[in-house]
Amino acid sequence: MKGLKKLLSSGKVKAEPVSKQEISSRIIKVQNYTEYGCFGLGPDEIRFQAIYDAGRMWCVIVIRTEGFRIQAVPGHHALAIDVMNEILGPVADDVTDDLHGARRLRNNLLYDVELGITDPKEINDLCKSVKELEALVLNWLSEKHPNLLED
Repeated sequence: MKGLKKLLSSGKVKAEPVSKQEISSRIIKVQNYTEYGCFGLGPDEIRFQAIYDAGRMWCVIVIRTEGFRIQAVPGHHALAIDVMNEILGPVADDVTDDLHGARRLRNNLLYDVELGITDPKEINDLCKSVKELEALVLNWLSEKHPNLLED
């Protein structure tokens, strides 16, 4: 994890202990975002934002589980996605690519104020990717950190 060591020395990532309660609370929250993003009845842009946030939150769960926290620096969303990929390894490469694509679209939605640039297919594709990430993370947690999962 050469990249993570470099990020720690730069101050963009800091070591911080994690608790079982924190991970449990984060999992509940991210599953609510996934549910709304994938099955909610709101506008496409809001659903897209919710499912993107769910994907990013799964990244944060991986990072926090390892005892790290991404600092609020420019590019922290991209950084969280990349650190998650470094921790989980090549098994998360495809999901990482999907999340980076969604991150770029999210930036257009939020900062360029473009309406109508998401469609149901993009939302469904992102839902599939985020659910794949959820399965990867829950499996990884049960194998590597079972002490942080609810009994």
